[in-house]
Amino acid sequence: MSERKMSLQTFIRKCEPSTGKLTAEEFLFKHQDYIVGYPFLLPIIEAYQLEQITGTQTRQAIAEALHSYFLEDQARKLEGAVAKAKLETAKQKIKRGETTRIESPDVVLTGGYSIYVMVKNIARDVKETIEVGVDERFQEMEEEDTGKIIRVKVLTPMIFQAEMFQQATRKAALRVFATGNSTHARIINNSGKPIETVLTRNEAIEMLFKRKKGAICRQPAKSTKSLKMGGKAKQTRVVFSGSS
Repeated sequence: MSERKMSLQTFIRKCEPSTGKLTAEEFLFKHQDYIVGYPFLLPIIEAYQLEQITGTQTRQAIAEALHSYFLEDQARKLEGAVAKAKLETAKQKIKRGETTRIESPDVVLTGGYSIYVMVKNIARDVKETIEVGVDERFQEMEEEDTGKIIRVKVLTPMIFQAEMFQQATRKAALRVFATGNSTHARIINNSGKPIETVLTRNEAIEMLFKRKKGAICRQPAKSTKSLKMGGKAKQTRVVFSGSS
């Protein structure tokens, strides 16, 4: 059985010269099959083979090249989500007096964190797919030519942005919980080493509905027990007979 291919994010982290116990030369030799899988890395490998750069420099250059490729790949996925929303809209039967507009999500891939809300779709052939969700809402707008108020369907891929990781996890939890067919959210940093955090639907619910911890106290009983103080006095009944 062939070894499962390492994810790109994991390999980029391993490329850092300070990571792991292998020397740069040992690392390049061990992962040469993985490296040659990305043709744009070949000029770096050739420079290393010609001894124009050291093993450590080669390892660092590979990490930087793969990181740039990773960000470009995220941008392509963003464009693909928008294109898919347009395609799905074209397949739908547009009602009379209603038009559709596609909005691109406001996401900057050079900083902060990107949030991708993933949903489960079931096609007519009963095949389940996990893909980026599309937010659908309706908006009334004035038609420029006629001045008529029309109903516009606005579709936006469910890709969001947050500056801090805590804000990203909170926003991801809210979006996953509010979307009925969502399965999880992917949170990816847009600077530094790419690290992907997966927030499942169950984790999102636990995050939003944590049980509040209060002061520990004993609940008083509803009924009051009888007081027991000292010994019990035995009651006697004395009957006096009258004298004649």
